[in-house]
Amino acid sequence: MKKVLILALISGAIASAAPDGAEIFKKCAICHGDKAQKHSLNVSKIIAGMQADHIIKTLKAYRSGKLNQYGFGRMMQGEATKLSADEMKAVAQYVASLPPVKVSKKISKEEQKSNNDLEYNRFTKDFFQANPDATFAEAKKAWEAKKAAAQ
Repeated sequence: MKKVLILALISGAIASAAPDGAEIFKKCAICHGDKAQKHSLNVSKIIAGMQADHIIKTLKAYRSGKLNQYGFGRMMQGEATKLSADEMKAVAQYVASLPPVKVSKKISKEEQKSNNDLEYNRFTKDFFQANPDATFAEAKKAWEAKKAAAQ
C-alpha cells in the first residue's frame, strides 16, 4: 500500500511539472490571437491547427537565428529562446489541437471591428522594424503609451 501511494505521489508530481501549452501560448496571443486565428502582424500564416512538428521546427529555426520570415526573425528569436524544449513541444501541441481557421473572402463583423487590431499590427510592424532587438513586452508598452497619448 505504501508503494502504491508513493508511486501515485511521484506520478502526480511529474504530471504537474509538465508545461501547459495553453498557458505558454498566452504570450503568443498578442500577435497570433487567443486561438491562433490571426495573421500575425497581418503577414504571417494563421497557425491554428498547424502540425506540431512543423511548429517546433519553425520555433527552433527562429531560436537559432536561421529563420527571418516577414522580417520578424529577431523578434521571434527573442521569444523562442525563452522556451525550453518541453515548453516548445507543449505549445506546439496546443496550437496543433486548435481548429484550423477557414479563410473567407467575405469580411465578418468581427473582422470589421478589428480596426484596432490592424492599427496595432501596423504599429508593431513599424516598431519592430525600427527596433529589431525589441521584445513583445517593450512593443506592448510602447503601444499602450501611444494609445494613452491619443486619448
